[in-house]
Amino acid sequence: AYKAELVTRTRPVNRSGFPAFMELVYRDLERDYDSEALRSEGLRIFTTLDVSMQNTLEATLENSVKAVERTGAGKAPLEAAVVLTSATTGEVRALAGSRKNGYTGFNRALHAVRPIGSLVKPAVYLAALESPDFQLASVLADEEVTITMQDGQVWQPKNYELTTDGPVYLYDALQRSLNLATVNLGMKVGLDKVYSMLGRLGFERRIQPYPSLLLGAVDMSPLEVAQIYQTLAANGFRSPLRAVEAVTTGQGEPLARYGIATEQAADPAAVFLLEHAMQGVFDRGTARTVYNRVLPNLPLAGKTGTTNDLRDSWFAGYSGDLLAVAW
Repeated sequence: AYKAELVTRTRPVNRSGFPAFMELVYRDLERDYDSEALRSEGLRIFTTLDVSMQNTLEATLENSVKAVERTGAGKAPLEAAVVLTSATTGEVRALAGSRKNGYTGFNRALHAVRPIGSLVKPAVYLAALESPDFQLASVLADEEVTITMQDGQVWQPKNYELTTDGPVYLYDALQRSLNLATVNLGMKVGLDKVYSMLGRLGFERRIQPYPSLLLGAVDMSPLEVAQIYQTLAANGFRSPLRAVEAVTTGQGEPLARYGIATEQAADPAAVFLLEHAMQGVFDRGTARTVYNRVLPNLPLAGKTGTTNDLRDSWFAGYSGDLLAVAW
């Protein structure tokens, strides 16, 4: 053995059929259970994984990425990550950390922190709808705006199509993802209230609330995005996302877990109005091509998001029983 050649594997050993999901399981165990209790022998760990859903996700993702991938000289291959949860309980049902099945490297669903673009806009509009000054039919100004920062720099955002629409209804501005109308609305509502709304929905990292926050100049992982949209899908009630259902001893006795609190984070009436507007994203807005693939009467609500130079493409949406975030 001493004289034998040392041979290394070209890829790590896969100790589980679902390594990306299992990484979340380990993280949740560390978060929710006492470390000493977890050292006991013979523990049984019950997860929230839906194996059928996970297999469907893995069978679909690689070909879905290939369908939009542009290959050629100097073009790196596209990567992807997906998080699927129960729309009401926060239980993670399936997770992909890469486009490759069984990939044991960098888990993008948990660790790829990327600008979220227009996925931030529902937080802006929800902050407005909680105020008595705004409703779905409020008229916003989709017109050019110039904002001077404290350091003297000037910010002049543009719409995606480099046009302006003038007066637009609030619901229409969200469905069509109009940048200028959103910025004008956000500045009226107040950056502090938009930043606070993100925190209430479940975003825990501290950031500087610059005006560009209104258009998604904030970095999040797909799991962090799923936490925010989970709160929206649950009518404004925030529950921590979780991959562990329970842990028991070999004799079936449950291990004590730290308290997982569900709290009302946003006004359910305002969330209801926001959801109505987000359903229009599929009827008249930036996700209308989805109904080319699914039944047109499905009650879908969601939002698309892209970042500068189209480096990042996002989708977050939910129906009655399932929430999905795709990067």
